[in-house]
Amino acid sequence: MADDKAQLEDFLGKVDEIGGFISCMVTTDTLSQPLDTLIKGLSNSDDDCIKKADDFLAKLEPKKKFPATDNTGVNRTLINKDAYKEPPLSNPTEDFMKTVEIDAKERSERKRKNEKKANTIKEIANEQFKHGHYDKALALYTEAIDVVRDMSVLYTNRAQTLIKLERYEEALTDCDWALRAFSNSIKAYIHRGRAYLALKKFDEAEESFNKVIEIDSTKTNAVNGYLRDVHLARQMAQREEVADRLFESGDAGAKGVVEVLQRIGKEGQLPIYYAGGLRVLQPLLNANESDQTLFRTHGGLKLINSHPVISKCLAADLMKLAPDEVDLCLAYFEALQAALLHNGENQVQLMSLA
Repeated sequence: MADDKAQLEDFLGKVDEIGGFISCMVTTDTLSQPLDTLIKGLSNSDDDCIKKADDFLAKLEPKKKFPATDNTGVNRTLINKDAYKEPPLSNPTEDFMKTVEIDAKERSERKRKNEKKANTIKEIANEQFKHGHYDKALALYTEAIDVVRDMSVLYTNRAQTLIKLERYEEALTDCDWALRAFSNSIKAYIHRGRAYLALKKFDEAEESFNKVIEIDSTKTNAVNGYLRDVHLARQMAQREEVADRLFESGDAGAKGVVEVLQRIGKEGQLPIYYAGGLRVLQPLLNANESDQTLFRTHGGLKLINSHPVISKCLAADLMKLAPDEVDLCLAYFEALQAALLHNGENQVQLMSLA
């Protein structure tokens, strides 16, 4: 409390002292004068008052905590000039090329692994095909294609399997995919020709087989065999067309062949019944090529495997057969001989049934 009172008295004393300086310089008369006149009229005594006031104010000004700046010294601060440099800009083209290169390597490695997996599945499918398990082979080839879709051999192998399953249109589609993957695929053209041949599209089949020779002339001999098949199949189709027209026109011989075969196909009869029908057929088959064709197209050749009585007699030991059963076997062979005489198509068809 005493300190506060002392400080107050000191402060008031300083105020009085400052007031004295002002009274020294300003009088009642001077307050009414203009500023410029007042300045010109300052006397020496006024200058003394001003000097005293300045000295007084200098004593009141607090001491500076820091000395004045000395510009004559040496500043040893090290400036990192690189700190003000902008970081180098990356090259967009170079960055893009690096990304593409990395992506290409990754895709190449992924493709290599997929091809290895697809080839493993393909080998298993090939074994199934060799053993005649065409449905299993088909499923495996499809699985391999799902892994790698641009491998030509997978499509050609599946097309071959589809031909075995008599799914010719689907086989043609696979051949087209194989050729998209590899435009000079010989296997694709061969299987496409075979599928067209089975569909009786002979011109397309010939075109496909001839394309193989264009790609590789060393395959000429093999292709000629396929072209002969096309020629025989074309002839067969033409003769079948003629035979069908004869039958539809009411030709006696043609109608006789078809009607007798229908009666022979009737089940539950004695061997002598079937033998009699076959012996009626024999002279009709010797008459012309159209009747031989009708014998084939209406199931005459397939009797060797499909007819329950005829196939049973042919498969049995002749020494154990009854006389009428032996006679049935002879009657069938005689009719068969007449149907095969000078008829290459019937001969080929019979061999395919063996």
